[in-house]
Amino acid sequence: MDDLLIVPSETFSQKDIRDIKRSMRIEMAYRHTIVYVAAVSDDEQENKILFIPCFGSPVTQDVYDSVRDGFVLCAREFYKVGYIPVSYRIELDESEWSSEIPLPMSVIKRYLTEEQKQGFADWKAKFDKDSHRFITAQMLGVY
Repeated sequence: MDDLLIVPSETFSQKDIRDIKRSMRIEMAYRHTIVYVAAVSDDEQENKILFIPCFGSPVTQDVYDSVRDGFVLCAREFYKVGYIPVSYRIELDESEWSSEIPLPMSVIKRYLTEEQKQGFADWKAKFDKDSHRFITAQMLGVY
């Protein structure tokens, strides 16, 4: 039976990726996204376990504690960037499958108010960019 299996090759992989991309659609959803950013230190000793409360449906796939309704992250500190007015869904043609997708910071920044941008910039400036990375925890707000 095993000799009937097709072994994936680089050519198949490239074609698979092409076909998958062609069958995906990204659609704007008109629910707001709540964004938190966490600063993660390269020095693991500086990080601690943090709990970020979830005030909607979780989008990012961090460790989500459904009992306490929040994200559990190992980081130095987190900051609530706030609400942005959009979210996006990805859908697959020829299927009923769809899912909300997390937004990259470039999209998030596009929708921030001046006050949100300034607050985020001030908070982020506290951390050395060469020894920290920044990750988001995102959730869809309730209607």
